[in-house]
Amino acid sequence: MSAFAQALRGWHDFYVLAGSAAATLIGLMFVVLSVGVNIKTKDRGTEDVETYAAPTVVYFVDVLVMSAVSLAPLESPRVMAGSLVLLISCNVLPGTRRLARIVRHHRENPIAARHWLWQLVLPVAVQVLVLVAAGELALGEPGALYAVAIALMGFMLVGVRNAWVLVVWLLQHRGQ
Repeated sequence: MSAFAQALRGWHDFYVLAGSAAATLIGLMFVVLSVGVNIKTKDRGTEDVETYAAPTVVYFVDVLVMSAVSLAPLESPRVMAGSLVLLISCNVLPGTRRLARIVRHHRENPIAARHWLWQLVLPVAVQVLVLVAAGELALGEPGALYAVAIALMGFMLVGVRNAWVLVVWLLQHRGQ
């Protein structure tokens, strides 16, 4: 067994817990969205719900995929690094479209700074951390697995916070 595979074994329980939590939260997001499926705001239809709900599901999916990759029987840190880069690359185009929708929404109804922080700044920072961790993995840096773990927790924290805000918003707009 390679040194990298041995190092990953020490993280096994963490990744099982993170992946299980993410899978559960993905399911809960679908329950939340089924409650808010008929909510329409102004002339955008369900765009507001999609703009703020879809990324939260994506963050939980990212945690699930990162956990699954970390639990796979990998012998090389480069395989994990490549998987992480591919995962984050898949987030770029939808993230760019989402940014355009949020900017348009902000022009119509200004968004508070704390929402910018939780909806864009922190998720982008976590994605950059994943890319940094991937670079460290590719170079064989021993602290790379800690960076991956911090990124996982960052995605979970942002996802849970944004899911909570979405639930409150859906409840407030339920009768509209």
